[in-house]
Order: sequence, then structure tokens, then C-alpha cells
Amino acid sequence: MKIISQLVISAVAMFIIVFRDYTLFSAPRFWAEEGAIWFSHAFSHDWSSVIFVAEVGYYNFYTQLAVLLASRIVPLEHAPLVTTVMAFFVQYITIMIVVWDNSSLWNTTLKKAVITAIIIFIPRTAEIWLNTNGSQYFFSLITILILLSDDEKPSIFKKYVYRILIFFAGLTGVLSCALTPLFFLKAWKTRAKETYVQAGALVICCVIQLLSIYIEPSRMGFPTITAAGLIAWVRVFLAPFSLIFAQICSQYIINIYRSYGKVVFHLAGFSIIVIEAAIIWILTKQIIKLKNILIVGSFLFLTFFSTYFGIGGRENMALLDVSVGNRYFYVPGVLMLLMILFSIDFKSKKTVKNILSGILVLLMVTSCINGLYWFQKDKLKKINWTTWSSEVAIWKNKHSYRLKIWPTGWTLKLEERKN
Repeated sequence: MKIISQLVISAVAMFIIVFRDYTLFSAPRFWAEEGAIWFSHAFSHDWSSVIFVAEVGYYNFYTQLAVLLASRIVPLEHAPLVTTVMAFFVQYITIMIVVWDNSSLWNTTLKKAVITAIIIFIPRTAEIWLNTNGSQYFFSLITILILLSDDEKPSIFKKYVYRILIFFAGLTGVLSCALTPLFFLKAWKTRAKETYVQAGALVICCVIQLLSIYIEPSRMGFPTITAAGLIAWVRVFLAPFSLIFAQICSQYIINIYRSYGKVVFHLAGFSIIVIEAAIIWILTKQIIKLKNILIVGSFLFLTFFSTYFGIGGRENMALLDVSVGNRYFYVPGVLMLLMILFSIDFKSKKTVKNILSGILVLLMVTSCINGLYWFQKDKLKKINWTTWSSEVAIWKNKHSYRLKIWPTGWTLKLEERKN
């Protein structure tokens, strides 16, 4: 019976991912940097210049591999389908870990189904959906799920699959590398040999990323601690549940900064940080101690990295706008929902606790509706999208033409491959 339920969840998840926006398969596209930087570079350079180059200041192995294959194994007209399918694999693997792996945090069919729904429905825009630009964020979620798993003596197959996934995750952006200390903590607490191996794999990835990273000026506008707290409040504590309310709150925060000055702004920021800490404590206090540390640590590390190293203008204040940089806050948003899920307990004899659990269930339902609504609204904008095949046809007649990709305003330049 358990296997049947797992197969059903797996099949339903695959169906939803594919048919939530089937045009991404029937008329695939490149998305932003995936096409304008990565594919453009891969099309005109030899394979070694594609795989071994940190094009945007950090190593992004999976995207580089995807565009390399897209530029080599299929006709140009079908190149975006390769990157779309490879992005699908990463998203689907994320769900397969939840469905088929063991953890005390998702040890029932209901929890597996709910977490699957969270992973699928939290993304609100195409910015992260089925493109390899977004794969690094799903890889960081894969790393967290492996961190939270319980199997200390895995099968040989699972052992090597997870090692490969961790290597891919660590070499595809720096988010997974930020979790390295938590893997060492888990290894120290559990004395599990395989966890030490996983931590070691991440250390290797960290070294490679550190050698690759060059922090550009646009990434140097670090926010103050209070501004970071306010950004996290809007993007992680509010936006997953109501994008409209989050945007209203964002406007109030900006008005406070403009009208009352930095002192009041910082006081508001410190107050919000205290509230955030209290919420996290309430949501996680009943989770098993080690898992509590691991999930809160993951949430704090990734929220910090998203807030400080995302690209958001001067002092990253643009990240207060809920339409900017949604990809940065996908995983922290998922972790917020997971903390809510793991704190729900209707078995308690205390009425107050049961009422709180009911409120948390409503919050989770609201979050899924919020994600569904805004994703569908974003999807409707694609009706007049230009097709990649028509752009290629124009380029073949005029090689100086810059091919239009998505979102609107993005183009890429294709040059004949250099020998």
C-alpha cells in the first residue's frame, strides 16, 4: 500500500510539472541569462571553454552542461527543449527524494504529499520554473532534503546517487556550499560515515567555488542587518502567503525610510528581527533537537545568502519589491512552509495548540492558493510570446540578428563557433 501511494504521488507530481505550463515543452524557450549568457557562449566556443569557465562570477556547472548539450546534440531550433528537460529532471528529483527517502520529518503519506505540493506550488513566476537558471535553487533544496534524511546506512545505489547530486549541487552555485557546516554538524552528532563523505564532497565544491568567485560591483550593495531583516520579513514571512499584503507592507517600509529617517527605520528593523526569531522558535520548538538545528540553520543560511548576495541595487533595497528576485527566496519560502508543516499537531490535548494548528493549516492552504494564482497570472502573459523556432528562422537569414528570448526584453547573440 505504501509503495502504491508513493507511485501515485510520483505520477501526479510529474503530470502537474509537465502540464502546469505545457507550452514550455511544446514551444520551449531560453530564459534570461540561460540564453543571453550561457547558451550564447556555448554556441560559439569549444566545449572546454564552456565547462571550465565561471562566466558570471561563480561556477554554474549544471547550466553550463545543459547549454553545452543543447548547442551540440540537437538542431538549433530545438535547443531550448534540452535545457527545459534538464531543468525538469532537477525539479522532479527534488520531489522523488521526498517521496522515496526516509526521514522522521516526512514519515507519512500525507506529509509526503503536502511537501510535494509545497515544492510545486510555492514558485509564483516563470523565473524559476523549468529553466536551468532556476536549477541551482532546486539543487540547494535537494541538498537540504539529503541533510534532513535519516538513512545512516544507505544502499550502495542511494549512496552514490546522493554523492553525485551533492557534487552537482555544490558546483552549481554557492547556495548548497553554504550548508557545509550543517553537514559536518550532522556527521559529528550521528557519527554516520556517509554524512562525513557528503560533507567532504561539499568542501571540495566550496574550494572550487571560492576559486571561481569574483564578486562584481553590483553584488556589493550589502544591506544593513536591519534592512536584511525587513527584506526577509517581506519576502519570506509574508510573500509566500499573500503577495499583495507583502507588497503593501513593502511600501510602508519604504515610506518609513523616506519619511522618518534611518533611526526609525533601524528601530523597525530590529523589532521585526525579534518577531522573526519568535516565529521561528514557536514553529520549531517541538521538532527533534538535531533536526530543529538543521532546518533552522538551513533557513537562516539561505535567507542570509539570498538577502545579502542577491542582486537588488543599492544596499539590495530593491529586494523589498516582491516582483524583484523571486528566485532568491524560493527555498527560504519552502523552508518556512516546512517549519509550519512540522509544527502542526492535532493530537495535543491542549485546545490552544489545536487552534494554532488549525491556523497553520489555513496558512499553508493560503500559500498554495497564492502560488497558484500568481503563477497562472504570469502564465497568461505568455500568449503573445515569440517562438524560438521563428527567431532561429530570422537569424539564419541574417546572422547579425539578436534572437528574442524570455522574459520580454532579453535577447541573445549567436556567432559561428570559434576554432
